[in-house]
Amino acid sequence: MAYGVLSFIDATDLIHWLSQHHELNAEKSSTLGVYVNASAWFKMKAVLVIAFVFLIYLFFYDRMMMKETKLAIIAYGSLIKKEILILSIKERTSLFGLLILFSLVLITYSYFTPIQLDELHTWLYFIDRGALVTASYYPASNNHIAYNLLSVLPNLFLPPLWSVRIVSLFSAISAAFLFFIILRQRYTVALSIAGMLLLMTAAPFAWYGVQGRGYVLELTGLLIILYLLVQSRYDANTDRLLVLWNVFTLYIIPVAAIPLALLNLFYAYRLLKEDGNNFHRIIRTAIYSFVGVFLCYAPVGIFSGFESLINNPFVQRVAYNETWMIGLTSYMPGIWNFISGCSGIFSLVLVIVLGLSSILFGLMKNKLALLPLAVLAIPYLLLQVYPVLLFERTWLWLVVPFIWWVIEVTHVFASIKQTGTFIVAGCIILLIMISNLLRLYSSNTILVRDSERFMEIKQVIEKEAAGKTVLVLNDVNYEYLLFYQKKAKNYTLLYDNNPSEIRADLVLKSTQDFDDSEGAVLWMDNKDVLYVAK
Repeated sequence: MAYGVLSFIDATDLIHWLSQHHELNAEKSSTLGVYVNASAWFKMKAVLVIAFVFLIYLFFYDRMMMKETKLAIIAYGSLIKKEILILSIKERTSLFGLLILFSLVLITYSYFTPIQLDELHTWLYFIDRGALVTASYYPASNNHIAYNLLSVLPNLFLPPLWSVRIVSLFSAISAAFLFFIILRQRYTVALSIAGMLLLMTAAPFAWYGVQGRGYVLELTGLLIILYLLVQSRYDANTDRLLVLWNVFTLYIIPVAAIPLALLNLFYAYRLLKEDGNNFHRIIRTAIYSFVGVFLCYAPVGIFSGFESLINNPFVQRVAYNETWMIGLTSYMPGIWNFISGCSGIFSLVLVIVLGLSSILFGLMKNKLALLPLAVLAIPYLLLQVYPVLLFERTWLWLVVPFIWWVIEVTHVFASIKQTGTFIVAGCIILLIMISNLLRLYSSNTILVRDSERFMEIKQVIEKEAAGKTVLVLNDVNYEYLLFYQKKAKNYTLLYDNNPSEIRADLVLKSTQDFDDSEGAVLWMDNKDVLYVAK
């Protein structure tokens, strides 16, 4: 990236490159020219040169650090291998049998789940344009940079649907396995497998496990860090790997800073508890993490502005004096229903049973039973400080403390009175799984129906528009058609949501999106109706 940008002769060449690769119109190119003058371009070069030299230093001069990090990865890999070998043949068969079954189900589910708008946007504007554009272009929070960079290579030899989803599929399988390994540090094999099953069938986890988005990859990164932190002792290997996964996870999506802050605070607490003189290790880890993240996002800061990372115009803001009420009446119930996959009376009973059990066990000096309860309250507490209603999907990682909560309550009940506990717990776990699976089926049915309606529109356009120009007045319809047009460019596609004059052979009109109840209408010469969506 640095070499390519530094090779430009002057600012004019840079603007021309940005205009071509990011499809900037004349007005935006002109505006960019005001800001990217000779002085600004010199400063950009200086920043990139410093960053590039620093990266060279890390790679060539500090080879010992790179070697030790590699050895640390191998050491933790060996540790996981030993934990698997400790299991009996029956337990290993159950574990890997479930993982293989889960993999097959995910692949099948992905095949029958139509591509969604966010995935289309991700593929059209980032993955298909290559690594340079993905690493520098940040028009909105849809660009999960690390995820999209990993998807660039598969995009060279896989169809679009699979190139955008393959990383999520592998991430979901890895996350399920890691969650079992983490639970196994405290619980029996049976409870650990039950927890893994709950994660596999969790509606938000499975839903985003088959979508080309970075949320499950983020969860996998967080689980890797969690595994590092549940070990009995921290050494230099832990510090190095913590830096590595801090940077990688935050490079997927900036909002990952919330769970990362929790994990790093836990790391700092454990280090200081182990030895009060470890403060320098905490500071060093924080500095390395910050520098790594800054270098990763430097191209975004230069070309799209750091403001684009922290200012999402699509999230809803609320007044400070309304946060407590909105949080209790709609925001938190919505998040709870999202992460639990449950709703209605069962959802209410579940939260009451788990909450009262946690408080009871907390009074009995079982502090771990209270920890998930505290973590699940974070969205509400954050809302009081930062009055923005973050999308439910950004809280996907809360699925882990929720499931941990269920397993911990079951574990404590069993230690007090084992008779009948596993039967009751098994029924509750089964109900949670069924509720999640029903939600997945319902969501997928709606998506398939809407997709089929749009596919009809696409087929009519491909038949009627051969060699003609199609003007689309809706951005959703435009992105869908643009995605499918990549395979068959037998017509010209234009987009304008407010045209001053009709300048196309066919016009695709829609009141809102293609899945709107009033449908979409295809016109020829603005007078002959060719198709009306059902």
